[in-house]
Amino acid sequence: MHRQIAPEDTELDRQVLELLRRRRRVTLLGLADSFPGCSWRQLFAALNRLLNARLVVLAPLGKDYEVALCPSSSNRESLRG
Repeated sequence: MHRQIAPEDTELDRQVLELLRRRRRVTLLGLADSFPGCSWRQLFAALNRLLNARLVVLAPLGKDYEVALCPSSSNRESLRG
């Protein structure tokens, strides 16, 4: 059974992608700081959707992780609704 993506989820995904387009790379802690109104659960769900869509990559960075746009996704305009 597939879960429908709620509009607020799609909006968070778009906001994360926009942040990455501006900053290129951000740590998980930096991502949380950028979205103080979101829970870790919401952020991890957004990252999971973006990872599954191959729009972002995660890389270990010390005790944190770095999130970046996939090189092939940097030319895509936005998520499709």
